[in-house]
Amino acid sequence: MNPFEDFNDNNDTDQIVDQNTEPTILYIWVQKMGRKSNTYVSGWSISDNEIKSHLKTIKKSIGCNGSIKNMIVDGNDTIEQRVMHLQGEHAVYLKDFICNTGIEPSLIHIKG
Repeated sequence: MNPFEDFNDNNDTDQIVDQNTEPTILYIWVQKMGRKSNTYVSGWSISDNEIKSHLKTIKKSIGCNGSIKNMIVDGNDTIEQRVMHLQGEHAVYLKDFICNTGIEPSLIHIKG
C-alpha cells in the first residue's frame, strides 16, 4: 500500500482564502530622536519576498535607507512583529504607496 496514493498534486489549496478572516490593520508611525526620525510600518501581512521587494522600491524612490526588523509593538512584551523600518519621515508617502498596492485606505492608520 502506497501512502502517497491519494496525494493530490493540485495546488488549489494554496488559492483558498478564508472569507471569515478580518483584514489586518496597518499602522504607520514616526519616531523622532533629536533631529533624526524613523518611520515604521507594522501589520502588513505579506510574504517576506514581497515585503523585501516593496522595501527596495521604496528605498530607491525616496532615497533613504531601511530594513525589516522584528520589534515589540504596542507594549505587548511577548509578541514580536515584523516591522518595516525607514530612515526619515515618510508616513504620507508610505500610506500612498501601500494604497497603490491594493490595500484600502481605511485599513491604514497613521499614529501620532
